[in-house]
Amino acid sequence: MKKLFRHISFTEMKNLNLDDFSLIDIRMPDAYKDGHIEGFVNITNNIVKDFIDQTSKEANIIVCCYHGNSSQGFSQSLCELGYKNVYSLDGGYEGWKTNCIESE
Repeated sequence: MKKLFRHISFTEMKNLNLDDFSLIDIRMPDAYKDGHIEGFVNITNNIVKDFIDQTSKEANIIVCCYHGNSSQGFSQSLCELGYKNVYSLDGGYEGWKTNCIESE
């Protein structure tokens, strides 16, 4: 199967105007409550249909998970539904926490 989404690094993400993106975190709600990247919204299985129904296929979307693995599958699924600008955050929340919080 051809990969339809793109990868994005923390450095690349920092250089974007994130106001132009839908930022979604697909981790479990408890993990999200324990800490998340500012601006990312928790999307769970219970509300993913609402997100899909309310989000334009032209939207820029960055998907975050724990380590950057699950976000790839979710990103691919969004692309298969017709979304054109989907990015999976390399390293996920844990990578961001290690590389970005500690370097600030």
